[in-house]
Amino acid sequence: MSRRNHQRSVSFCSKTIMGSIIALVLAISPGTVHAQISDSIMDSPGNLSAAQRQVVRTFTAEAVAELADVDSRKSRSASRQLISKVSRSSSSRAFRLAYAEELIPDLTLLVNSDDAAIHARLGAMSILGSLATDDASAVLIEKLKSDKATVRYTAATGLHRSFDAIGASRHAFADQVIASRNMLRALRAAAGKERNPFVANAELEACAASTNLGTALVSICNSLKDQFKAMDAGEVPATMAPVYKRSLQSALNLYIRMLGSTGNMRDQQQAMIEVGYMAMKAGINVAKRDEIPDSQLGEFADLVKASEGALDVLCNLQTDRRYTQENRKSVSTAFGAGKYEDADTAIQRFWLTPSGPIYGNASFGFSQGSFDRLFD
Repeated sequence: MSRRNHQRSVSFCSKTIMGSIIALVLAISPGTVHAQISDSIMDSPGNLSAAQRQVVRTFTAEAVAELADVDSRKSRSASRQLISKVSRSSSSRAFRLAYAEELIPDLTLLVNSDDAAIHARLGAMSILGSLATDDASAVLIEKLKSDKATVRYTAATGLHRSFDAIGASRHAFADQVIASRNMLRALRAAAGKERNPFVANAELEACAASTNLGTALVSICNSLKDQFKAMDAGEVPATMAPVYKRSLQSALNLYIRMLGSTGNMRDQQQAMIEVGYMAMKAGINVAKRDEIPDSQLGEFADLVKASEGALDVLCNLQTDRRYTQENRKSVSTAFGAGKYEDADTAIQRFWLTPSGPIYGNASFGFSQGSFDRLFD
């Protein structure tokens, strides 16, 4: 064999071997869903034809099979591919409904299967959230009641995705107002009794993702009220304090963002003032009973400080010359010094006097003594 022919032979063999290696890598690499859905099908303005439905059915069946794979890499890749079809802004409502119709039964079986890998069950809930249909959200709402924290957490993040889809007009709800109301109601109830800090945070953040900010804010406040009642009764772990502080600050930011952009906000204003007071009062009551571990005292001090600061903003005390800086921080200052009885006294002598910042402002609409009944 001539040298040139030998080089060609070696080159050909090298390319053949390399091609085999590439084929092997592609064969074993995660996320190899071979069936695909064309843009023309996803953008179809009318009902899908039988042939188009078959393409969708083939893709979803293959993708769900990979989603259920014990290999988490394959499962995550399949999840991304399934979500990508409805994350497109141009995907039509007709396609979204047909796509969801094919997927929801299989995803629901996967979510409810005790034999499925946890990554597959959680991935299925994320996809359900992205589908943003009435049937999909019903599955997620039911999973907010799970006894597994990871399932409740992912159900909340799935509903968060559904709110995001509504905001971006990428949903297929029959009536987005009713759907939002149902999701908010479920999240509000779940967040009010949640004792896992990570899950509670996810549920409250999902509420805040609603496009109906006024209703969302009241829902968040009502959930926090339930939490502070439970805290006052000694039913909440001390680890929840940072979540309460973060949620209180997020609610306040949401309230401030709404100012000037909406009409009557009296319901939201009242709810926020009540929540600020309850956070402060419950923290003091728990401290007075010596139920806060030393390692968590700083977190509770931050919560009391944040709640008093929120009341300061909500009652607009910065521009009111009747109230000194010292008075406006009297509760958190005493609490931070470990003088819990003094902090409690400061609430009564400053915040709850008949002519004080809360009862003394007629526009708030609070009757004298109404705050004494908030923990009933």
